[in-house]
Amino acid sequence: MKNISFILFLFLITACSKSNGTSKSFSSSDCTSTISYKTDIQPIMNSYCTSCHQPGNAKGGYELSTYSGVTSNTNKVLASMLHNSGSEPMPDNGDQLSDDLLKKMYCWVNQGAKNN
Repeated sequence: MKNISFILFLFLITACSKSNGTSKSFSSSDCTSTISYKTDIQPIMNSYCTSCHQPGNAKGGYELSTYSGVTSNTNKVLASMLHNSGSEPMPDNGDQLSDDLLKKMYCWVNQGAKNN
């Protein structure tokens, strides 16, 4: 009985870990339309990132309120948003972004992270 209680305890701790979502993966075949920085990506950054990652308060050294700030760390930002292993899951202390928003970010990076 102690073994079952211990296993249940470990399961609960794992379920309540910092990552509120799971790692997501997409492929280039998921990218059926052109993603625009101004129309698609900047609103995501403004809604979920810039409260902690802005000039003068760039948590972790990542300033994400401008195109150049996002593109200077594109792969790290994407890995964190996707909750990839070895990356700090973002948004911090929040739920993982929806699949739709994550797919937009992935496709934008996959399309060359253009300033369009």
